[in-house]
Amino acid sequence: MRARRAGAPAAASLRGERRGRVASAGERVLVLLLDDGPLVALLPAGAPLHPWAVELDGPLPRGVGEGDAVRVAGGTLALGPLRVTLDAVAVEELRLRRRLPATDPDAVRALAALVPASAGPFEPVLAAALASWRDCGDPAVLAVLVGVGEGLTPSGDDVIAGALAALDALGDDAGRERL
Repeated sequence: MRARRAGAPAAASLRGERRGRVASAGERVLVLLLDDGPLVALLPAGAPLHPWAVELDGPLPRGVGEGDAVRVAGGTLALGPLRVTLDAVAVEELRLRRRLPATDPDAVRALAALVPASAGPFEPVLAAALASWRDCGDPAVLAVLVGVGEGLTPSGDDVIAGALAALDALGDDAGRERL
């Protein structure tokens, strides 16, 4: 199996010699925890790429499980029975090329009106975190959302990523650093 594309941070973390383990094995993603701390996601062909992901040239293999040993050496990623060739991977820089010139408050309100009301178990935690943020204005209070909720990535992590993207788009470097 070959790696087709990789986000720049994922590609950099898979250079040289590394060891680690499979942190999570799901139907749509294998998450690797490497010895020096980075988490790298292995995705099947056609999956949307993100900076810490590697897209394979086919489906995710069967037989790889949580806790399996991971080794990177000689341009090959080995995990369980799987061998992935890394030498021809296309590295993609997935950063925003430029910041938005301005944010239209009417457009933000229109988008907010389209978001359906939720009554799931995540809603009280989200509402409390947003209320804290409104009270103090410090985005760091949103950090309580990390790991909260359901999904391939927990819903709280999605909120944090969205907040970071919004702060970056607005050019609020201090807010982004606090979060």
